[in-house]
Amino acid sequence: MVRERKCILCEIVYSSKKEMDEHMRSMLHHRELENLQGRDCSHECRVCRVTVVGLSTYAKHISSQLHKDNVDAQEKEEQEEAEEEYFDKELIQLIKKRKEQSRQERHTPPKAEN
Repeated sequence: MVRERKCILCEIVYSSKKEMDEHMRSMLHHRELENLQGRDCSHECRVCRVTVVGLSTYAKHISSQLHKDNVDAQEKEEQEEAEEEYFDKELIQLIKKRKEQSRQERHTPPKAEN
């Protein structure tokens, strides 16, 4: 049985660790992270073990040859599907808060105009 992995920030489900890891490094995910935390938030690259500030700096980092080489090396090393924590507790709470606000907005009837 395949274990599905879900990005709780982007609300996308993946069927493999490799797909989830690729998503976590993607600009799609990091744009959503910046939407949640604000411009110039920090972006962590777990492969290279670096944190950069700002989406454009992160984009430059993931385009670098060093990053690409580190991704290739990591994929070759990974033979077993070890579980990994993708989100820290603070970010999980922020995501839950946003979801609750969104849910409340959907279930609140619009105010009548006079």
